[in-house]
Amino acid sequence: MAIKADVGVSGDVDRLVATTMEHFGRIDCVINNAGVGKITALEELDAAAFEQTLKINLLSAFLVSQAAMPQMKTRGGRLIFMSLGAARTGGKISSQPPTPHPRAGWRA
Repeated sequence: MAIKADVGVSGDVDRLVATTMEHFGRIDCVINNAGVGKITALEELDAAAFEQTLKINLLSAFLVSQAAMPQMKTRGGRLIFMSLGAARTGGKISSQPPTPHPRAGWRA
């Protein structure tokens, strides 16, 4: 079964969970794996692109987990959150790690 949904839109997420419940009768596990990342220097990143990244990478995991939780509480279940190693880097967004600067701590 495939369900097309924008996991950053609450209404789509509610439909996703309802359709899953109708078809399977339960939810045992949610794997939050939606994510995007573009290599962009911080000074070149605009607020709209940053907000879109947050919507896809963070808000979607929150919305899906929150919608599925009531179904999983009755029988038990697991929430799994996936990320790439790029989530731990600094400097350019999703790019290279920052380098130490002797007097100022870290410098991108």
